[in-house]
Amino acid sequence: MGRLTSLDLPGLPGRAALMALAAAGALAIDFASKQIAVAAEPSTLLFHVSDRDTFGLGTSMILLAAAGSLLACVLPVRVVALGAGAALGGALGNLASRHWWSDLGGSPDFIRFADGSTGNVADLCIAAGATTMLLGSIAWLAWTVVAARRAG
Repeated sequence: MGRLTSLDLPGLPGRAALMALAAAGALAIDFASKQIAVAAEPSTLLFHVSDRDTFGLGTSMILLAAAGSLLACVLPVRVVALGAGAALGGALGNLASRHWWSDLGGSPDFIRFADGSTGNVADLCIAAGATTMLLGSIAWLAWTVVAARRAG
């Protein structure tokens, strides 16, 4: 049970660096995809103009989620850090693009979803990252509980 209580803090800097790399990668891919979409078909894009961000979260909630991503790196699971980085990169991508394309109305949405809504790569990164963090955390907790029961 020592691993559950310690949360492997000595490994935090490495997982935080992994998270930062994943965030930078997600941010770069999101920005590149938006640049291409805006250059290719600017008249067919929807630009996100509301005061709400991805999945109805406001800017303050996105920043809170970003801080939570760093806290997720406390868990001794690299896949959680990767998920946190993807979610963070997506959140930062949506925040930055609202300002970058403010003259066009905000963040460009160019991916049509089955439910009729539109989004962009940042939205996909946020969804995939959050799912990865959740599943990775559940798997780590289950593994830790099973290991503790076997040991004691």
